[in-house]
Amino acid sequence: MSYLMCEIVKNDEFMSEFTGPAELFNAAENQVAILAYGDEGDQPVEVTRTEIESLADALRAAMESLDAAAKDSPLGTPIAVAVLGHYAQELLARIADALEASPATLAPLMALSTYSGLRPHRDRPTPPIRRIDKDLKSALNVIATQASTLSEFLWHAKDTAEESHDLRAANYFLVAQGLAEYIGIVADESTGSNFIGGALDWAKGGAA
Repeated sequence: MSYLMCEIVKNDEFMSEFTGPAELFNAAENQVAILAYGDEGDQPVEVTRTEIESLADALRAAMESLDAAAKDSPLGTPIAVAVLGHYAQELLARIADALEASPATLAPLMALSTYSGLRPHRDRPTPPIRRIDKDLKSALNVIATQASTLSEFLWHAKDTAEESHDLRAANYFLVAQGLAEYIGIVADESTGSNFIGGALDWAKGGAA
């Protein structure tokens, strides 16, 4: 969730063009960061139903504000933010389910442990190395490779659409490119970031 929210608040166009929703998303990102990495003193914070409900309310308010502010916008940025926000809401729902299930089962929590989110403005411990089946690692490497290729193709498709002044198509290509990159990041980081690297490496243009 932290990675998704960071992607939203570091989007300069979104933060400058949609100041109302941007403030709400920034507040929600701060809540996520505290739950993920601890308070300002880097002390762990207990995640309870109260924190989850508060975060859910913050995300809901941000998404509703975005929907209202971007209704007539020709920009593609609000669509990309809406997709990331939706994924964050889905992850939060899974976390809430996991908390409800504990200690009966840890399966919902295990399903969330695919990768670690980014927080560029605060150092954090390196996540433990996860053992992974050889065949699964091979499959994930293929996914990362193909996601990178797809991301590059969609980026060029977006440029072509923009050159022909088809902004609607360009917006769709931009969102699809972001999703392809997101899939590649998850696959890459799940196998030790050996293909392009971590999320920052992908964001710097490793996949496009």
